[in-house]
Amino acid sequence: MDYVSATLTREEVIAYLTALPAVLSGLGLTDCTVMYGWDCDLDIDDLWQDQVIKVTDFSSFLTASIERGIFRPGSSDLFITSLDGAVSIRACHESDVHLSSSSDLALAALAAPIAGRHPEFTYKSGDSWQSRTF
Repeated sequence: MDYVSATLTREEVIAYLTALPAVLSGLGLTDCTVMYGWDCDLDIDDLWQDQVIKVTDFSSFLTASIERGIFRPGSSDLFITSLDGAVSIRACHESDVHLSSSSDLALAALAAPIAGRHPEFTYKSGDSWQSRTF
């Protein structure tokens, strides 16, 4: 299931991504894949390419991506996925965050950094959008 947060400010997207390494580590992940997507400032051949990084290196990866102008929080896509694909996060170009996992425990942990200010997440069930509070 893909859960979508409320619209976030640029600062809220950055705060969420900054909190993410602790969340991922808490879920037992040591490595993840990251991928630049829509509207990142790279040649097309460099977009949509998985890069495996250590979770502990994510903060420096994020900082470098923002400083170099590759990733613009709230305006471009950045995908973060566990190596087994069980957990997926997308900081979306529409200034929200998409969370996906079959584990309710993982979803609650992934939503926690946002849920204090924005507890309502939406998801599509059949042809209609539903709401879930974390």
